[in-house]
Amino acid sequence: MRFVRVLVVAALVGSLAMNFFLYMRQAGRRVQMTVGGTTLNVRSYQNFLNERYGIEVLSRIARYELVRNAIKKSKVKLDKTEVDEALKEVQEQKPAVAQEFKFRPYRKTDTRDELEYVLGMSALRTLDVQATPDEVKDFFGSAQGRYNKPDKVYTKVFQVQDTATADKAKELMSNVTDMKLVQTQLDPKGKTASMAGVDGTMVFAKPVGKPSNQAIINQIAAMKDGTVRVFGSGNTFLVVKRERMEQGKVVTLDDVRAKVERDYKLTRALPEREVLRKLWDEAKVATDDPEQVKQVKWNVFRDPNDL
Repeated sequence: MRFVRVLVVAALVGSLAMNFFLYMRQAGRRVQMTVGGTTLNVRSYQNFLNERYGIEVLSRIARYELVRNAIKKSKVKLDKTEVDEALKEVQEQKPAVAQEFKFRPYRKTDTRDELEYVLGMSALRTLDVQATPDEVKDFFGSAQGRYNKPDKVYTKVFQVQDTATADKAKELMSNVTDMKLVQTQLDPKGKTASMAGVDGTMVFAKPVGKPSNQAIINQIAAMKDGTVRVFGSGNTFLVVKRERMEQGKVVTLDDVRAKVERDYKLTRALPEREVLRKLWDEAKVATDDPEQVKQVKWNVFRDPNDL
């Protein structure tokens, strides 16, 4: 019976080895891309990516997983709505980022991972830091409205290069609700006119109940819903259609106590590098190639002593 088990295990190992050999052999033959008379096979393509980006990717994964695993062990519960809100805000206020997220979804994943890393690291750094109610109260009082929710003006925006196109865009935006249709009628190839983001949406934020330090935002906030206005001169114009205003809120300490307490504790917390180094030492990070883990460690910490 034991002999049979040995034979089965040997057969499985042999099968895996043969499959790997066949995969590598096929990778050397399969074509990834052809440019003119030059052919790039799959193996060469994978080697190219690994040599240039492999350590960077492994380093990023190591950082994220060290923090994620530590959070699980600590049983700290993270409020990921903060991450969701930050992702939503950056897409609303930076249309180029919204466009990037749509056509390169991994960028959104990377941004979410980074935000979750910051949130998790903040929790780990402040685990043993104490703060009295009076200290938190004083810190909130000194924040000068930093935690307030801003007024948000939701708009549709086109960027155009000349007055004639700006006037045409204004007319179309006044009568058409679908900005993709406006783009098609205005400039299908986007050479002289392009809508913001993926559907023209752009949100302008200003302090709740107060003017912005940017004149254009105050002017947009003063517009009536549904109106269209052209801003700019020379060869850069913004054609803006105001849709609605979302009123902000002056928050109380009770509204944001957890966030304020965390931010105050961070002013007295251990440095991120020190916490990450401890997590690394406890995790026993390893790679198939012993030299590779050294490269990853150096890339994470950039410490000459790790060379």
